[in-house]
Amino acid sequence: MLSKVSRSVAPLALVALLASCNSNTTLSDAAPKGPMEMTQQAAAPVNAVIVQTTCPQIFMRDATAYHREYVKGGQDDPAKLIYQASFGETTRSCSTDGVNMTISVMAQGRIILGPAGKPGSFNLPVRVSVTETSQVTQQESQIYSQFVRYPVSVTPDAPSSQFLFQKTDVTIPAGSAQNAKVYLSFESGPEAKAKRK
Repeated sequence: MLSKVSRSVAPLALVALLASCNSNTTLSDAAPKGPMEMTQQAAAPVNAVIVQTTCPQIFMRDATAYHREYVKGGQDDPAKLIYQASFGETTRSCSTDGVNMTISVMAQGRIILGPAGKPGSFNLPVRVSVTETSQVTQQESQIYSQFVRYPVSVTPDAPSSQFLFQKTDVTIPAGSAQNAKVYLSFESGPEAKAKRK
């Protein structure tokens, strides 16, 4: 099962960051503009922050919201567990240039050392994907997917550590945003294994 990150031990700076990313920002500005202002505004590149209602939400599936790493040959043996990592709270923000939408994905996470684990650095196998649901068939189709090895560390003075996962360059067509979902997951398949060193 997914190990939830305890809010009581979350650093205040992390909580503030997550809270600030949930604030809504509207696109409109009701103040009238003169010809000079309108010309300058038209010449400037458009990169507007959009309201959260049109910014695709983040979803996690129970089976891929956590990841366990074992020593070679010790799969599913509790005594050979190196670490377990999990995601907890998530947030996102979006901006658009009118053609594409860029989504900044953030998630609070935690890594706990197992009996076979030692303090140090670890690369977590994380995949961020986006699907769009057809209004006609109601079927989801993938429009974005990227696998990353996200670095985290555990210090010698504690058996666990919290981290903030960030991916700020998730880009999809702006027209797909209304029917899109962002999926955040740990991946233990062939691609993750192939990249491990």
